Amino acid sequence: AVSYLLSPDVMRGHNPETRALVRQWISYADMEIAPAACSVAFSALKISKQSKQGLDRAVAELQHLLGVLDSHLKVRTYLVGESMTLADVTAACCLLLPYKYVLKQTLRTYFINLTRWFLTCINQPEFQAVLGPVRLYEQAPGGGVLEMDFKVSSEAELLEKKEIEEPPPKSASQLKKEAKKKEKMEKFLQKKEKNLQQQGEKKPKAEKKEKKDLEIITYDIPTKPGEKKDVTGPMPDSYSPQYVEAAWYSWWESQGFFKPEYGRRSISEPNPKGIFMMCIPPPNVTGSLHLGHALTNSIQDSLTRWHRMRGETTLWNPGCDHAGIATQVVVEKKLWKEQGKTRHDLGRELFIEEVWRWKNEKGDQIYHQLKKLGSSMDWDRACFTMDSKLSYA
Repeated sequence: AVSYLLSPDVMRGHNPETRALVRQWISYADMEIAPAACSVAFSALKISKQSKQGLDRAVAELQHLLGVLDSHLKVRTYLVGESMTLADVTAACCLLLPYKYVLKQTLRTYFINLTRWFLTCINQPEFQAVLGPVRLYEQAPGGGVLEMDFKVSSEAELLEKKEIEEPPPKSASQLKKEAKKKEKMEKFLQKKEKNLQQQGEKKPKAEKKEKKDLEIITYDIPTKPGEKKDVTGPMPDSYSPQYVEAAWYSWWESQGFFKPEYGRRSISEPNPKGIFMMCIPPPNVTGSLHLGHALTNSIQDSLTRWHRMRGETTLWNPGCDHAGIATQVVVEKKLWKEQGKTRHDLGRELFIEEVWRWKNEKGDQIYHQLKKLGSSMDWDRACFTMDSKLSYA
């Protein structure tokens, strides 16, 4: 970390990508190469003692790491980019002990690319100024260094050791099974060829059936608003929302099912089963309801009906929101599109009339949509956020 902070920018990489690679190789050298290299070198120099199993693991790990580096440097002069970086300095220093005290000439021949890169690094003037002349293992002074070897075999040696055994003769039962398999395969190929021939003969295409438009089934029995739907007739063969939903909502309203007073002599009378009241999150009168409103209102309606079925005094209060600035913007756009006028052209009073006209149109449409959804609201208590009863203070 200190060397990275103190090194010049050119040693850290020329761009964000190379800088990331330099840091990656520094981490790889510190965390992977250095521990294995020191473990093997310290054992060779008899600085530390290890069990045979531990030493074998360290040697195998070092061999693997050297192979990774050698493969990476096969088509590269340096680890990152076309010039020396801090990655090369760190990795070369980590490999200094193995090259000085472990890797003899016969072993270095297995890592030609790595050795070429290592010699390139240590022969740089900057390396020489700090490390001095670096002698590889055979030239290291002071004998008695522990001889170590890697289990590396050439391809020729592996081929020499490989014994080619002739398969044992097959028994009569094995020959019989093979004959059956061969016979089955021949039958399969004949059948496949026959199918291909049949497919080659063009068959007349079947005439496409004309798609018939599904008939929309509606409820045609005369029923006055507020009267109960006549369900004595036969049901349609397929489901039809228009048929199923017709006439029910007005009857529900006429029966007062959605009012908190339903089934009670007085709303002020205590209900031992509890009270449930909920106000609809008022939709804006800037436009019509969308699918999100359908989802949330369906959930609220389910909750309301569940509490009502439990016998609680239940009220789901409907309403809509004026959404002041948003509604003003929508009305202004409508004026400009239809009349080519701004609110300033109309004046305050006429513009307010236009806004109220818009509110009445969209508000009624919103309430109609909520009723079509089957929302069990008490419409006699419907509120608008600018109603006088909501503005009193």
